[in-house]
Amino acid sequence: MAVDLSFLRMLCIPSKELCTPAVSFSRSYRSTYPCNGYRRIVPLKWTRRGGGVVAEFSSGESSVKVVEFAPAVVPLVEFLEREEEVGGKEEKEEKEEELVASLRELQFPVWRGTLIKLCRSKRSVTARRLLTLLQTCNVCGSESIDLLCAIVITGLSKESRLEDARLLFDQLKEIGGSPGPKAYNAIVGTCARENEYEEALELLDQMRSAGFQPDIVNYTLVFQACAKKRAGVDVISRVCADIKEEGLEMDTKLYNDVIHAYCCAGDPDRALQYMDSMQACDLCPDIRSYTTLIETLVVSRRIDDAEAAYAEMKSRSLKINLRALNALLAAYTRNSLLDQVGQLLRDADDAGLKLSTFSYGLLIDAYSRAGRLEQAKAMFQNMKDASVQANAFIYSRLMVAYRNARQWDGAIRLLKEMYDNKVKPNQYVFNILIDTYGKFGRLPQAMRVFAQMDKEGVKPDVVTWNSLIEAHCRASMLPEALTLLKQMQERGCTPSLHTYNIILNALGWNRCWKEMAVLLEEMKSKGLNPNEVTYTTLVDIYGTSKRYREASEYLDQMKEQGLQPTTSVYCALANAYAKQGLCEQAMEVFKSMEKDGVELNLSMLNLLINAFGVAGRYVEAFSVFEYILEVVSSCSDQCVNSTK
Repeated sequence: MAVDLSFLRMLCIPSKELCTPAVSFSRSYRSTYPCNGYRRIVPLKWTRRGGGVVAEFSSGESSVKVVEFAPAVVPLVEFLEREEEVGGKEEKEEKEEELVASLRELQFPVWRGTLIKLCRSKRSVTARRLLTLLQTCNVCGSESIDLLCAIVITGLSKESRLEDARLLFDQLKEIGGSPGPKAYNAIVGTCARENEYEEALELLDQMRSAGFQPDIVNYTLVFQACAKKRAGVDVISRVCADIKEEGLEMDTKLYNDVIHAYCCAGDPDRALQYMDSMQACDLCPDIRSYTTLIETLVVSRRIDDAEAAYAEMKSRSLKINLRALNALLAAYTRNSLLDQVGQLLRDADDAGLKLSTFSYGLLIDAYSRAGRLEQAKAMFQNMKDASVQANAFIYSRLMVAYRNARQWDGAIRLLKEMYDNKVKPNQYVFNILIDTYGKFGRLPQAMRVFAQMDKEGVKPDVVTWNSLIEAHCRASMLPEALTLLKQMQERGCTPSLHTYNIILNALGWNRCWKEMAVLLEEMKSKGLNPNEVTYTTLVDIYGTSKRYREASEYLDQMKEQGLQPTTSVYCALANAYAKQGLCEQAMEVFKSMEKDGVELNLSMLNLLINAFGVAGRYVEAFSVFEYILEVVSSCSDQCVNSTK
């Protein structure tokens, strides 16, 4: 059986699909086969039938009608299809004039039908050439050209040929006409579909200036483009004002798109206003509007409003989706509202929703931060039972739960499971393992993990180095810690202020005063100024070592740099004096606190009692104790009165 495949090549159907049953081509080739790089376009084979011309795919017993044109336009369409093969410019123009001259008597419906069929068969470029020819030769009137232009622009839009659509629209002005309302609406819609909302808005302004009414559908497309491009609130409000000024009645689709656009712009208040207006018109927001509103409210930390929107969505019998569920789940887990999580999980079960990897990650992270290892493990097992693949983040959060529960061996089992499941450990996973080993004093294992990290090509960050340095400092291995600091900088990782604070603390408690001074200068030379933690460490270390002058100097330096000493700083110095029974000096610290506006707390008063006790000044110690009792009694009376 001989088969003519020419029309298949013309329709750009890949050769590997040539055995597809013929009946399916007319229904699905446009959506199934967009652009393929190996196409080769050849002219169609035309056959006259029933007063028309049909391109056929013949299999001997049946045929499929692909594109049907009026017989008169076939030569012109064929010529435009192979225009590049024709000789010089003059020869082309002569041939065009000859073909058009023979077609001037054709009625408008013929041209309209021809352009529609060309666009439907994804030959909008040919349609554009034909329209240009019709316009140049004045074959159709301006109103007809307006409609034909809209048809071709829409066809170009469906093939994502925005630049060709722009050129065709501009061509209307150049050749001697002016765009009509249909052409304007078509080009606005094309720009909006390509998410070029700024250009679409400019064209809408031009359209209104020309005295034409924009199409309500185009406003819908513009809002969709604004949402995708995250346009600002001012842009969306401007478009809404234009709609109101033109007196257009908003429908359900337009309301939902406005709500979605405002949510994407991060303005839930305006979205709520339009939702109220929509409901006042007896229109119902769709699931997308509720979902994006809930997400935006959660991002804005407005959990109560998000819960209200979620409850309203359920009351309207709208089926909840995973996006809305995850948004609320993120809000609850971030704020440790684990009791509310249970209701969400029940809603998911009722709706038949399968939790995603992201959902399980939120839950395991929340249980980990709350110190609920058993619940985190149970959720991890539920995830496995649901055949949801865990990622590196989930493993890392479960490792944190094991570490915080002082079950470091559980973290190691998880690492082995990761490798078994072909989940590659990332930087965060390695950091947790190094920190876990370091906190349990297992430095050899920590260094082995560090070596494995290098072997797998995972670059250590400042957290990695800080964990290693802190582990060595905790083990009083200061030379090794300083060596790691040097290696850290040699490998291109800049130490943080926290890095220096770790080493300063270790040097101080080991009475390495000279090394401390050198490290402080190095830190300052890198533009890292001491912070509250640094000064608290220095005051505490020098005070405990009975080097009160240096401790007081660092307290003064802290004030000079504009840093407000915290209660911890004062406590550190007062505690140093108290341990030595230096009551007068401790009292001076308290006076300085009062002068700086720092309120005395129970810890400070206890330190003062301790100082008087060590010095044998028991009368003063009991006086402070009685003062504490008076303060406590006064606070109790206030609490009782406030509850009445």
